[in-house]
Amino acid sequence: MYKEFRTKASTPEVWTSNFVGDRSFTLSKLNRSLFSLNRRLFDPRWREIAAATHSGQEILDAGCGMGQWVQFLNAQGYVAAGLDYSDPMIGLLKQAYPATAWHEGEIQAIPLPPASMDAVISWGVIEHDEAGPEAALKEFHRILRPGGKLFVTVPIDSAATRRLSLITEGPPDRDTATFYQYFFTPEELAEHVAAAGFTVDRAFPCTRHYMVAAPGVYRRLRGSRHVVEAMLALLLRPWLAMHKDSYLMTMAVATRHG
Repeated sequence: MYKEFRTKASTPEVWTSNFVGDRSFTLSKLNRSLFSLNRRLFDPRWREIAAATHSGQEILDAGCGMGQWVQFLNAQGYVAAGLDYSDPMIGLLKQAYPATAWHEGEIQAIPLPPASMDAVISWGVIEHDEAGPEAALKEFHRILRPGGKLFVTVPIDSAATRRLSLITEGPPDRDTATFYQYFFTPEELAEHVAAAGFTVDRAFPCTRHYMVAAPGVYRRLRGSRHVVEAMLALLLRPWLAMHKDSYLMTMAVATRHG
């Protein structure tokens, strides 16, 4: 497990700044269409969800950001809700999508009753707790019904992602840098999920991204509008599929028994 340091910590303010600034595109019909197309054609996370769940089930996106996954899942016939610790983002989502349930809170203390969800998804969130992912994973276990499914991703610990960290963030200055996130191997992620009481169905390298295979290009483009990055990621997919060092995340699929 690799511990990454950056000049800024993972805080609600940082994530709000990252996402809310481009909200006109993020909340647009164009983005929803591109997002849906990418999920259906290319995203292994959606394939895992579709294979293990069915429409009508209740799903929580724990760390929902600007809510793209929640809206996508609702369009597929699920009853999806979003949770995030950024009050401004949750406020925007309540205004944009008033018919959807949006919750403000921490993944370590989810404001939902026990056994209230059929599935939980959480993409790139649990790695930001310096104490480790245990508290969040136990909360996911608590709110899932027996037989409920967990789908979780974290950054993969590999030579390529460690190299990406050094290129994009620079060598950490321990006097000014602060903890940002952990990287996990699939085996390490599976161990943490199992320790929270789940039966791990499988853990595997998941999402590919050009930032891993071409960190120099990513560094130059970082800060571009989200539409630029989204289109570039789409265009580079055929190349990434053949590039063995392009994995950004690792995924675990697990079941709550009992």
